[in-house]
Amino acid sequence: MTGCKQRSTSSRDARVGELMIIPDYAVQAPEHPSTWLQRWLDEAKASGELNHTAMALSSLDSSGAPRTRFVLCKGVNRDGLRFFTNLESDKGAELERDPRVSVAFYWSILKRQVRVEGTVCLLSDDEADQYFASRSRLSNIGAWASQQSRPIASREELEAA
Repeated sequence: MTGCKQRSTSSRDARVGELMIIPDYAVQAPEHPSTWLQRWLDEAKASGELNHTAMALSSLDSSGAPRTRFVLCKGVNRDGLRFFTNLESDKGAELERDPRVSVAFYWSILKRQVRVEGTVCLLSDDEADQYFASRSRLSNIGAWASQQSRPIASREELEAA
């Protein structure tokens, strides 16, 4: 590399390198990542984290710019993370246009964070219907009536709502 100063290798450098211990889990994970994540979610709940399933979901808008919002993780298994969204929202349109996403969990009490990157795919209609049926009636009415990501015409319209 032109312009870079070569680092000298002294006996002190060699001793520092000898002290570095690579944990076993860095070489080979002791369990599937989904098992690990589920355990951490359970530990976050037990610790008293207020919203232990909240995750920041980042998608890409039509110009390729990242957009982030919080959603709730509704399940973890070997297939991936499960969350639900209104397919007619901006988020739904973004995910249909470009399924690449990143999510991040943060648990302040445990001083842990996890980032997951991948692609999304739609769940089956049966899975979506089962989830919708498991929610309270009030939550379902709110979801049905919500015009997520839609601009409000005026302050008066907002106040009237």
